[in-house]
Amino acid sequence: MIACSAAGGGYLPRRQQRYRQQLDKIMADELAISRDATGRVAAVTLLPESKRGRYRLCSATDPDATIRNHGAHKTDFGYNISVATTPDLIREIQADTGSTSDVTPLPNLLIAQAERGHTLPEKLLYDQIAGNGKTAHEVSQASGGRTQLVAKPMPPKKSRTFDPQDFCLSDDGYTLTCPNGRMSSRRYRSGDGDGWTFRFMPAQCVACPLLKACRGKADTPTTHRDLFISDYRADFDRLHAYSLTEPFKLDMKLRPEVERVIAGVVRHNGARYARFRGLPKVDFQVKMCAMIYNAKHWLVLLDERAGRRTRPQRRRWELPPVTQG
Repeated sequence: MIACSAAGGGYLPRRQQRYRQQLDKIMADELAISRDATGRVAAVTLLPESKRGRYRLCSATDPDATIRNHGAHKTDFGYNISVATTPDLIREIQADTGSTSDVTPLPNLLIAQAERGHTLPEKLLYDQIAGNGKTAHEVSQASGGRTQLVAKPMPPKKSRTFDPQDFCLSDDGYTLTCPNGRMSSRRYRSGDGDGWTFRFMPAQCVACPLLKACRGKADTPTTHRDLFISDYRADFDRLHAYSLTEPFKLDMKLRPEVERVIAGVVRHNGARYARFRGLPKVDFQVKMCAMIYNAKHWLVLLDERAGRRTRPQRRRWELPPVTQG
């Protein structure tokens, strides 16, 4: 009886502490609380939607499940599942809370394969949302340079003036040259720590024939112009350069094959709905769903190799031809 009481006494405070942490997070994400000089709460207001926390708790029974935003008036509540697959078999699958960005788990998918001793893929295909320098850099870092990200580059934001891509960065990264050939070495580290802000002073822009195209007006400048250069600019340039090649076009033809695998896991192998609460259990569920998919499809592949089954001819896409080096 004493042992049982001690176990209960040790369990309840931990559970209460977890609930308290969840309540503190809810208040921090949803409310603006002002206090007086004595520390007492003076006013409580609801934060506007744009300033509320991204990973907000929405369920008392499953705090790990969060809102996934697909655009205006289209949201899902639950988990975000990431899949790394070949056209035939799933290599890795991972569950994350619903608010997790689609590209955030990409390095983890590669790291998990490497930890098991699996050979990492030469290329990793993804949607255009991954077509930025930072994601390309993270994929390369996670794979030790063995895996190349293949994605359509994200287009630059529309602007009436020259954007950072129109300026030339020196090889050492210390100077930036404008389209008119004028250079600036005045730079400051950005607040996020993922790039440099180069500054062109007004005196550098006087009598420049490209003044209107660069600043939006032809008047003599009285203020400086800042341009942010990301640390991942070289990674984005390589991503963009590869997107202009013929191998890239062949790689993109594999996208429907990937969608077919995802549809198979979701529609026929139980990965559409979370059957459990909590991220560890949901992650285990999707891994079991992927294992069942692989087992079933492996039997199909064995039948095809033995000549007992032929692949349907209605498929629109096929694998690109393999050239022997």
